[in-house]
Amino acid sequence: MSRHRIKAKANLLVAIVLAALVLPAAGISATTPLANQLKDHASPYLALHGNDPVPWQDWGEAVIERAQQDNKLIFISSGYFSCHWCHVMQRESYSNQGIANQIQQLAIPVKIDRELQPALDAWLIDFTERTTGQAGWPLNVFLTPDGHPLAGMTYLPPANFSAVISKLQARWANEEDFLRQSALNAFQAMKPEKRTHSGAVPHKESNQRLADYLATQALQVGDEIEGGFGEQNKFPMSPQLLGLLDIQQRYPTERLAVFLQHTLDQMANLGLNDVIGGGFYRYVIDPSWDIPHFEKMLYDNALLARVYLRGAKVFNRADYLRTATTTLDFLIRVMRSENGAYIASLSAVDDKDVEGGYYLWSKQELEKLLDKKEMAAVTLVWDVQDAPDLEDGYHLKRVIDNKAAAAALGVAEKELVSTLAEARRKLLQARSQRILPQDDKILAGWNGLLLTSLSEAAASADKHYAEAADALYQFLATRLWDGTQLHRFLHAGKTSGRVSLEDYAYVAQGIASWADYANDETAWTIADKIARAGLARFNNSNGWQLSERLLIPYDAREPILADNTLPSSSAVLLASLLKIARHNEDAAMKKTINGYLNADYDELAASPLWYASHISLLFKSLD
Repeated sequence: MSRHRIKAKANLLVAIVLAALVLPAAGISATTPLANQLKDHASPYLALHGNDPVPWQDWGEAVIERAQQDNKLIFISSGYFSCHWCHVMQRESYSNQGIANQIQQLAIPVKIDRELQPALDAWLIDFTERTTGQAGWPLNVFLTPDGHPLAGMTYLPPANFSAVISKLQARWANEEDFLRQSALNAFQAMKPEKRTHSGAVPHKESNQRLADYLATQALQVGDEIEGGFGEQNKFPMSPQLLGLLDIQQRYPTERLAVFLQHTLDQMANLGLNDVIGGGFYRYVIDPSWDIPHFEKMLYDNALLARVYLRGAKVFNRADYLRTATTTLDFLIRVMRSENGAYIASLSAVDDKDVEGGYYLWSKQELEKLLDKKEMAAVTLVWDVQDAPDLEDGYHLKRVIDNKAAAAALGVAEKELVSTLAEARRKLLQARSQRILPQDDKILAGWNGLLLTSLSEAAASADKHYAEAADALYQFLATRLWDGTQLHRFLHAGKTSGRVSLEDYAYVAQGIASWADYANDETAWTIADKIARAGLARFNNSNGWQLSERLLIPYDAREPILADNTLPSSSAVLLASLLKIARHNEDAAMKKTINGYLNADYDELAASPLWYASHISLLFKSLD
């Protein structure tokens, strides 16, 4: 079941667990104390929690065995290193001895890095969205000892969080059977409905109808005034933008062209993009693209570089090409490790625990660093005219184009560009003296996404990106692929992590993209092996699943997987297999892929915005 389809059956959990719980707290029998297992963990995020008084356990079968033995709930808290509110909840709640005592009295506490457990995290997100209407990180879910989800929530202040734990404790002590049955009901309601394919083969007319549906839905839910999607928080939604750019290239319309260009302009020029150092933040918290949450993720920047490369082609816009290359240059300069691969993320909070502190400026700092001419240009172009938009300083963003700014300042446009470049150089130098924590683990799938973008940039923008692409290809092909299976991540020279369909799909796509650019038959062979291994491990006659095993009693498969912040891994893997089969002139594989392309047309037509990658795959199948 896709995330956007809400099951009413699961909604009863809100009333069962969280509404008006008034029974007095009751104790649960003491057990042998658990010890915190996360100190010096290979995941930098989990290692952050290694000194918490909460006795965090690493996710595994032992957790379920202990929960069943002690008849305790399982508490899974999911987050990631660069998440601001994850840091806040650690500081307020998980460092609080009283709350730690409450948690371990009620449950076996588990911390997961959502970047290492994407399938489990996606399942917990799905449950929390269904029962509360929203989800995000930190994500906190209580499950029964059988692994059935009972109550989910995101960030809560300490008093609220403590109250929820107390109420759950009372209910578990007094109404265990009722809660177990209610959780089982919600668990069963989350399973996808059985759907059968019509057997119809995709054809040009049906694909064009899907393209029309996708464009129509995007314009219906999109913000044509401010660009993008959403009424408050706005995320880049790169898979959807790539699908819409594909449609615009094949079936151009004026209204969609205006919407797409306005969205790309807003994202590139306003608060989502770092005007000083390059690179995109994860999302903005306002509809006008002004104020971001300041974490920078490898996957966002890899995907957005590709979005702007595609936008440059579709609209013949040189400025989009500059945005793509500036983003890739940022990644190569800041997030590239010594081994040629790329780290996962840069934190939203600086070393002083200030969100955005690394990127913000006081007016006094700016005036000290810049001369009068530079300060005048920065004040006008990068929005330092009014009071700071954040408590800790100005978040610089472009609010006027160079031509209008040059006229307002009475200088030539060329002179203004030079002045801003010198100001940027000075500010970047000053910023380099600040400290920004980073998550230096190397994730296979996210690096695969970047390899695709680097390969496309080498082909369409500048051949110098081929050097970075080759180094990344060599890393993926020799360090994370051992000839038979992929390893999910590398940290401190060691591989670890439960591998997922995303890893196989995105790495296969990246290596196939490099093979295509470099005309490298060895790379084609490796891409073929990885893609076939992914198909064998994560697909069967019942459909696709992100992980081979979640450890919970959940084996729900879907005929096609939806896009979210990342593109559909089933669509990406099939598209890679199709590309490889065409290169190899492999008629048998092409026939196999045609069998998978008998998609659930009704599902695609009902919610095309969530299946943009799959719709694009259907286009490719007819090219």
